Amino acid sequence: MKIWVRVLLALVGMAIIFVGVVTSDDPQTQLALIIVGILLIQGGVWTLAQRLVGPRREYLKLRSEVTDFLGLVRHLNEASVEAAATDVESAERHRILQEMHARVDRMGLAAGQRKG
Repeated sequence: MKIWVRVLLALVGMAIIFVGVVTSDDPQTQLALIIVGILLIQGGVWTLAQRLVGPRREYLKLRSEVTDFLGLVRHLNEASVEAAATDVESAERHRILQEMHARVDRMGLAAGQRKG
C-alpha cells in the first residue's frame, strides 16, 4: 500500500469520528462510527509504523559491507571527476578500485551469515 493511502485511511478515520460525534444524537450510532473511525486510524497508523520501523535486520555483516561499498562508489566518482579534469590517471582512483574489488570479495564471504 502506498504511504498516501495509509495517511488517507487515518484522515478518513478521524473524519468519521468527528462526524459521528458532532452530527449524531443516537449514542449507538456515535459508538459505531467511533469504532469504525478508530479501526481506520489504527489500520493507517499500524501500517505506517511498520513501514517506518521496518523489518529487523538479520544479515548485518553483509549490510555493513554493502554500505561501505556504496561509500566507495561515491569516492570513485569524485576521484574519476578529478582525474578527468586533470587528464591524469589518479593513484587514488586506482586505490579505490582495488578496495572495491576487495569489498566485493568480503561481501561474498559475508553473504548468508546471520547477526554480525
